[in-house]
Amino acid sequence: MVRIGSDWKHAAALLMRGALVALPTETVYGLAGRSDDPTVLKRIYAAKNRPGNNPLILHCSDLDMVQEVAHLDGEALLLAEAFWPGPLTMLLPRREGVLDEACAGLPRVAVRIPDSKLFRAVIAAVDVPLAAPSANMSGYVSPTRAEHVLAGMGNRVDHILDGGPCEAGIESTIVGWDANGVGEVYRLGALTLQDLESQTQYAWPLHRPDAHQPEAPGALPHHYAPHTPVCLELPQPGDAWVTWSARAAEWSGEPGIRHHRISSTGDLAEAARNLYAALIELDGSGVKRICVEAFPETGLGAALRERVQRAAARPHNSSAA
Repeated sequence: MVRIGSDWKHAAALLMRGALVALPTETVYGLAGRSDDPTVLKRIYAAKNRPGNNPLILHCSDLDMVQEVAHLDGEALLLAEAFWPGPLTMLLPRREGVLDEACAGLPRVAVRIPDSKLFRAVIAAVDVPLAAPSANMSGYVSPTRAEHVLAGMGNRVDHILDGGPCEAGIESTIVGWDANGVGEVYRLGALTLQDLESQTQYAWPLHRPDAHQPEAPGALPHHYAPHTPVCLELPQPGDAWVTWSARAAEWSGEPGIRHHRISSTGDLAEAARNLYAALIELDGSGVKRICVEAFPETGLGAALRERVQRAAARPHNSSAA
């Protein structure tokens, strides 16, 4: 039976022995396992029902550990010094010895240092990078609380370390560099484009993903989606209406519409912390659709907007993949 606990040393001991443990980060809960054991990595893919061509993110405790698995220099090193620990993942040339299962056989490996002292303490104790995609079934909403992991994965995970609600609430931003050394954003996330541009002094373009051969985690065309259809329209009776702005919070609504506020003041950081929890809660409430108020196209709003669009792109008659 899966146990939820708060002892990080116990979680580390389980990971050392090859267990799969859900760990809290500042972004979402991750399904962690040793990155140096191919059997463990295959278990991660199987537990999530994750496509084998969808690479994983390796989580490291410090820059020395990053250098053990990836070549970190130039602009990437500058970003690391500016934003790690934090919600930034970088696609870097992998070093010899990194397992194919960790990066779907690609020449680059996705790495980051999480801004969670709890997670970093576990990594340091295990003494190897931990592969840790989100602790949910592939394609479903990422968990931001320990109970979300338990409800979504059950006995597919060996243990859950409860670190409370995640601070950021959405996944890390992923960046990489093309053959000419030009930086690209592979996934919008908790670190904004404006944050990146403040360090590099140029505008970062968005990478165009290949749905058949993802180069980065989280690049599937529909993702982050509950079973209940998500829409970007105004709600009708029987729908839920998820709002974040002060103006929408004042809306009294029509009969038969369930109003769910993820921020009442227009605070996008608060909205990000609460968005996934709202989608998970409403998914089990019996509403016909989950309608979400549009987010801004800049700053953190851009990442939130992209998440809702990806959730809405999921075919309504499909189940979690």
